[in-house]
Amino acid sequence: MGLLRLPALSTESPKTVSAPTQPIAHARLCPQPKKNAPKGQEAVWDSSAQLQAALDTMCKVLKLKLSKIFLTTSERDTFIGLLTRPVYLVLESEQRVKSTSIRMHAFKVLCMAVKHHGHGYAAQINIVQNLTYFEHLSEPMAEFLHILAETYDYPQLADEILRELSNKEFNSNDTKGPKSVSQFIVKLSELAPRLVIKQMTMLAKQLDSESYTLRCSLVEVCGNMVAHLSRQEERGENHKSQLNAFFDVLEERFLDINPYCRCRAIQVYVKICDLEQKFPKRRQKAAELACRSLEDKSSNVR
Repeated sequence: MGLLRLPALSTESPKTVSAPTQPIAHARLCPQPKKNAPKGQEAVWDSSAQLQAALDTMCKVLKLKLSKIFLTTSERDTFIGLLTRPVYLVLESEQRVKSTSIRMHAFKVLCMAVKHHGHGYAAQINIVQNLTYFEHLSEPMAEFLHILAETYDYPQLADEILRELSNKEFNSNDTKGPKSVSQFIVKLSELAPRLVIKQMTMLAKQLDSESYTLRCSLVEVCGNMVAHLSRQEERGENHKSQLNAFFDVLEERFLDINPYCRCRAIQVYVKICDLEQKFPKRRQKAAELACRSLEDKSSNVR
């Protein structure tokens, strides 16, 4: 067999490609700031305007009859979730919630989703979770439910949330959850007492809670209910029985095992004394309880 003759390898080194001799324009790599631009303009960028525009667009979408676009409920719920999920994420930012315009825009999106597109149950789950994990949302969530009930005529969501919270159990070592829920209930009783008074029978279960924070909040809610009933023009038997029930709870809390609850009961009675309606039949009992509290072991109560 003949040997295969391979071509001789070239010993010459390959020609190197020379770099371009023209320098790259410096302006492309390091753009010069505009002469007329104010100092620090490029470093600070506020997205509030874009966020509000996005929320406005969501509201326009929610005004459409989505039932004509999505034939099944699951498809519609999935689409609504695409709009509401970013809103809940925005509300998780305490800085965003402090902005009234952004907060109102976010509430409008959620209200329209709940009222017109069956977002009630999903909103209930998200609100209860927000009360558990984000303390700064306690009062804004009460404000949201107030707007939903008054402006959009949808009190059902507030009723369901109050029922769920009334059955919720908290450990005595848990401080964050009860504190947030307490602030929420108190704020809602101030903004929408008619919503809360319907669920007081259920909420009264929390008077037996191990958390003194929840018991304090229920004492304050009872005071708000007394103030609400004192402004009512109707003075029937139901009105009288409700007042007596709330006063009975307040008088019982003078003997609460926790001194903070006893202090809160006294503070609530002080506010009641400043109301236009003076409740003379209850003032004597309140004076006796106050005199007995002067012998309390706790200096705060005294």
